[in-house]
Amino acid sequence: VENTNDAPEIISTIASQIATEDIEVILDVSTSYTDVDSGDVLEYTASELPTGMTISSSGVISGVSGNSQVGIHNVIVTATDNSGAEITNNFELSVENTNDAPEVLSTISDQELIENIAFNLDVSGNFTDIDIGDFLKFTSSDVDISSLGVITKIPDNSEVGAHAVTVTATDKNSASVTDTFIMTVENTNDAPVVLNNIADQVATQDVGFSLDVSGNFTDIDAGE
Repeated sequence: VENTNDAPEIISTIASQIATEDIEVILDVSTSYTDVDSGDVLEYTASELPTGMTISSSGVISGVSGNSQVGIHNVIVTATDNSGAEITNNFELSVENTNDAPEVLSTISDQELIENIAFNLDVSGNFTDIDIGDFLKFTSSDVDISSLGVITKIPDNSEVGAHAVTVTATDKNSASVTDTFIMTVENTNDAPVVLNNIADQVATQDVGFSLDVSGNFTDIDAGE
């Protein structure tokens, strides 16, 4: 009795699977197929696998998928015998998200401010988070910044000079990243002010009189 090739068959459907972003997956799907022909060897291929995953010819799916592959994938696995007969089996593969920390998209440029002049800077565009639906909250111990990432400041004379400012972006899972820039405040001349009034004085005719009034005035500008 000469053999007639029989197509491969499905023994059992492949159960739905859950993978985790950035974690390796190893799944042998060959146990879901059989071929009654003696000596037949099945070769496996797959379509719609998440990027980062592959299937070996022996039916082992393996690999690591990144954030862009988070979601549900309808994977189609095909088993083909020596004579080219084949059968397909579908299953659902869900890639679940793993939180990714925020990243600095571009460094914050150094800034020049002028004393007594209002300054505003939105740094939110300098940061990013690849997790879908994540939002960032901004903080800084060096300058006033809103939770949305807008720095507002009216620098005074005491702040004239260069200052390092560090901004922290934190996601909803408390992962964070920082970036530091230099904020230089340029001086605006401030007029002298009376520190205390000059007291009334009494001088005597024909008697020399001397009075130092320099201590009654001050100027907050450094070096003046």
